[in-house]
Amino acid sequence: MPYVYKLATLSIQEITPDKTIQMLKHFLHAQDIDIALLWEITMSHLNGMSRYNVYINRGTDGRGMAILTKVGLTATNILRFPTGRSMATEINGTW
Repeated sequence: MPYVYKLATLSIQEITPDKTIQMLKHFLHAQDIDIALLWEITMSHLNGMSRYNVYINRGTDGRGMAILTKVGLTATNILRFPTGRSMATEINGTW
């Protein structure tokens, strides 16, 4: 039987960085999310995301997206578009 990933896609537009990270961490841990796709990222990095690998693509206008994977999941072939509006990756053999 194939593994089922718990996936979340979230827009975090217009939330201050400290509040965003606290809320995001709580949500990810409470819901036991394996993979999170974040839209409207304005930060160049997400500190304090223990138990998650973070891949960010900030675009030319200062906004972008991020893919977070639970530690233990391997993200490879990460594609980042210059606009910051798209990203793709292969995670444990799945695109």
